[in-house]
Amino acid sequence: MFAYRPHVEHMFFLSKEFKVAGHKVFHFNCKSSVPNCYTLELRNSSKLKECSKCILGSLYSYTNENTTFIDPNLKTEKDLIQLTQSSSYTLTRIENPEDKNLPDVIEIQKRLLDSVQIAYENTKEWIIKNQLDYVLFFNGRMDITAAIKQACEDLNIKFTAVERTWFGDGIQFNPGQNCLSLNALHELSREYISKPLTKHQISTAASHITTRFRTGVNLEWRNYNKDAQDIEWPAGRTGLKILILPSSKNEQLGQHDWRNEWDDYTSIFEKVISKFSGKFNNCIVRGHPNWSENIGKVKGTRISDYYEDWCTKKDVHFLPGHTKANTTNLIAQADLVILNGSSAVYEAALLGTPTISVGRCQYQFGNFSKMVLSDSELNDLNPNDILNQDPKETIRMALRFIYIFGIRYAIFNNVIKAKTTTKFEYHDHIDTDRILKIIDTNKLIPDDTDFSLNEEEEDEIIQLVLEKSWDKLEYNPETLNKKKLKIERRGVFKTVDKIRDFFPRGDF
Repeated sequence: MFAYRPHVEHMFFLSKEFKVAGHKVFHFNCKSSVPNCYTLELRNSSKLKECSKCILGSLYSYTNENTTFIDPNLKTEKDLIQLTQSSSYTLTRIENPEDKNLPDVIEIQKRLLDSVQIAYENTKEWIIKNQLDYVLFFNGRMDITAAIKQACEDLNIKFTAVERTWFGDGIQFNPGQNCLSLNALHELSREYISKPLTKHQISTAASHITTRFRTGVNLEWRNYNKDAQDIEWPAGRTGLKILILPSSKNEQLGQHDWRNEWDDYTSIFEKVISKFSGKFNNCIVRGHPNWSENIGKVKGTRISDYYEDWCTKKDVHFLPGHTKANTTNLIAQADLVILNGSSAVYEAALLGTPTISVGRCQYQFGNFSKMVLSDSELNDLNPNDILNQDPKETIRMALRFIYIFGIRYAIFNNVIKAKTTTKFEYHDHIDTDRILKIIDTNKLIPDDTDFSLNEEEEDEIIQLVLEKSWDKLEYNPETLNKKKLKIERRGVFKTVDKIRDFFPRGDF
């Protein structure tokens, strides 16, 4: 439904692979048939321009075989306003949960409702007419993709969300859920976090994550804090140096897997600081660089203002998102880092800085950041245990989780290879039966189920991390030279990617 890179290409690759395996594949496309959508709301331009770009980059540009286009006259009267909410929170970039009912948020929901009702009813007809057994879709959170997910649920059709992976290689499935589901990842975490890694596994995990500490290719979707500058701890007062690194939560608002006992993170930040007998004037809130960037036409002012207002009230030092202060350097100076799900937790873990996470997140069961998700957990917290944790064991658990999240949670890692954040190569055929089994059981089946019988193979890599020998941690094992599969657009659409490289990717 959204012509985002590389998601559409991945979907076409899956389509071809299912056909090779003998299945019959049907495609579902918008082709400018809905009156509004997330992308149209996000961009500050005309429907003609945005829909034309979307058609050129869509699944239709790869294949027109067995393709159904949305009929704008086919619409349900069912109340589906809840399917517009997540998009509205992201499009307004709200942070305070009390803002969910602001007039501009509600207005966006109203503007998206017709499209959701149209996409929902069309999806049901597409499924029934073609007697579909499985549906694979992108995202499942934003408006018309959420409508597809809802239609599958209402018809009891098995489905999965398909996404780009953390480190680029492979492909991501969230069976029976949308893109933000934590179910499969948490299940893998519980199964593998206690299992030591082999030398190859821990080298792979360390090599991926330490690109954040060295120059070179980084295939994570977003990279921040470029050209950063080291600064001295600006608060300059006595007591514990506490660094707070909040990440914006508008995408997770209302998502079941991410719900906490509290929604207002500033209140729990206060409680944690008090638990550690910290002084507010020696605390720093480092604004996320994303807050100083536009996403489409939408500024991050609401998020930044939300935290800056709190800092002003509590006499906490606030560093705006646009500040060039090196976040990694601040982490190294801090005695404690408080987060609500930020991926900066990985830098903190590898630098040996203790962390507390106060929001449900991917690394909730990673056992390297202390999770505090309720008042009772806060009451049971022992500050001395946190501040005196063993850096070696923190690094060990962090690297195990990074391997779970980055490698085990992604599948077909050796087939789908990222060359850049948007360009991919496909090196072999895949086992589509495994995909169907994943969707049937709602249980992810990782490529790699190996583990070591002891911790000795981990220790050598952990020592290099302790020494901050980042360059020595680069790891590029030899791979088999397999014949590349040809994945390309059809006809005149082949020129799309050459032109597209000159334009920003995703929602940048």
